Amino acid sequence: AQPVSVSQAGDEDLAMTVQNWNEFWKLPDSSVNMGWRYLPPLAEVKNFLVLHNPVFAANNKSAPITCTFTPAQIEMLKNNKTCVWIGEYCPEKKKFVLWNIFIYIYIDGRKVSRATYLPKKCSKVRYHGPALVNLTEAGIKFAGKTQFTLEIYKDVEQFTQLTKQEPSACRPGYIVMCMGYQLQPQEFVDKHIKALPIGLYRANKNDDDDDLTVTGGTTSLSFKDPLTFAKIEHPVRGAECDHLLCCDLLTLLTMSVEMKTSFDWQCQICGNLMAGIVYDPEVKAVIDKYKNKSEVDVDLMRWGSNGYLP
Repeated sequence: AQPVSVSQAGDEDLAMTVQNWNEFWKLPDSSVNMGWRYLPPLAEVKNFLVLHNPVFAANNKSAPITCTFTPAQIEMLKNNKTCVWIGEYCPEKKKFVLWNIFIYIYIDGRKVSRATYLPKKCSKVRYHGPALVNLTEAGIKFAGKTQFTLEIYKDVEQFTQLTKQEPSACRPGYIVMCMGYQLQPQEFVDKHIKALPIGLYRANKNDDDDDLTVTGGTTSLSFKDPLTFAKIEHPVRGAECDHLLCCDLLTLLTMSVEMKTSFDWQCQICGNLMAGIVYDPEVKAVIDKYKNKSEVDVDLMRWGSNGYLP
């Protein structure tokens, strides 16, 4: 498959400042592209507030970061649907990463409840929460404020005991705070399904890849979602997934809400992390054509060529 990139031309060299990020995305008039750098799609970001590489003292607490709201942001905060999130952006990986549960968050001196981002089970390899922690959901009130202070604390002792890693590994990248609207799964589908990047499956995506082997003949294209086994309504796959089979968009979004601290956007077909979501209208056309079937045989080598669809 050769899906459309979910990034935008020029974002590879995007300077690490709030002003540059907001100007690049034309915020708040626009919103951040769905799936950009692993940003959760249900977070409709309208403003970046903080983009900071924290400096920690000997007590593992960061120096305070003060953020002042603009008049437009103050007005936006009056809307009870407005949310404020915090997350971690890794410049080396050029993506948002899951929140380290051993990084504690303080807003105006108040500790944010860890219940907001703690997974049900922790282990030496699973110690992360969601990519964006919803501070509004955690009970932090921003409405009526003109500014706030952010501090973070690294619980290095607990981190090393659980993960068996060196203390230096408990070091976040850039701390990002942003505001916008938390969408519900169906709301996202209704609002953004037509704006999703297109990703079409092609068996011969890279003719120069000597390791790529595609066999002829037919294979079964299932119309069932691999998580719920219900019929797929909106076929999507990860932007880097290399298979014809799809998942259902609404199912993925619903699971991301119901399992917010453990759902890691791992493709249930190939096991890869879904670095953004792409929509496949060709698979959708086949599903719609065979409304009374749950699968159909297809020729992978011919799929999409010369107008071929089963």
